[in-house]
Amino acid sequence: MEFYDINGNVIATGGSAEYLPSVVGARVCAIGDSNTQYMGDNLETYVKQYTGIASLRNFGYAGASWETTGNANVIENGSCVGKVNQLIANPDPNTKLCTDYDIITIMMGTNMKVQGVLSDTSETVTTMCGAMRYCLEKLLYFYRQSRIGVIIPPMRATINAEQITRNELIRTICKEYSVPYLDFYYAGQCMPDELLKDGNGYYVSTDGTHLAGNGQSNFYHKYAAFISRL
Repeated sequence: MEFYDINGNVIATGGSAEYLPSVVGARVCAIGDSNTQYMGDNLETYVKQYTGIASLRNFGYAGASWETTGNANVIENGSCVGKVNQLIANPDPNTKLCTDYDIITIMMGTNMKVQGVLSDTSETVTTMCGAMRYCLEKLLYFYRQSRIGVIIPPMRATINAEQITRNELIRTICKEYSVPYLDFYYAGQCMPDELLKDGNGYYVSTDGTHLAGNGQSNFYHKYAAFISRL
C-alpha cells in the first residue's frame, strides 16, 4: 500500500508492514486497566511490527478506573488521574511541556466506582466524568505537542447495559475536547459469546471480561491503525 500527500506524491510505501511516516520512531504510552496490562509485552511487539514505532510503555493496571478515591494531586497506578499526574510531574521549566511520549492513549471505563454526570468538572476527580475531564485537560496542556487518543473499552462475553451507558459518556466527553477515540466496543470485532455460532470466543471463558487470544489479536491491529492516524 502507498500513501500520498495532497499533491499526489508518494510519502510512504508499504512492504510487509505498511508504516505511516508520522508514527515511525514514535514513543507511545498506553494507559489502561487489566485488559491493557494482560497484553504485556505483546502489545509493544505487535504494534512495533505493524507501525514502526520506537517503543511502547504498557501502563495497564488491573482494577484501574478513570476516577480516584483520593484528591486531584494523587500519584497512583489504580486511577487514570494518578497515572496522568505521574506523566506530568516533571515538565520543562521553560516551556512547561512534557516530552516523554509522542503518543498517549487511554483505555479505561471497564471498572468504575462512581459514574457521575456530564456536568461534572475537572475538579471532581472522584467521578468518572470529572476524572476524564481532568486527565484530558492535563494531557492536552502538558503534552500539547503530542497526540492523545482514547479507546472505548470492548464488549464482554455477555451484553452489559451499564457499559453501554458508560461508553456513551466517554464518547461525548471525547467529542467535547476534540480528542480522537477508537470505538473498540462497536468496532472491535469482538462480539459477545452469546452471538457466536462456532464457539470461537474473544473473551477469557472464566470471567467473560478480559480479551482472550482472538480478542487481543484484533486489538493489536486496530490499535496500530488508530495511533498511525492520530
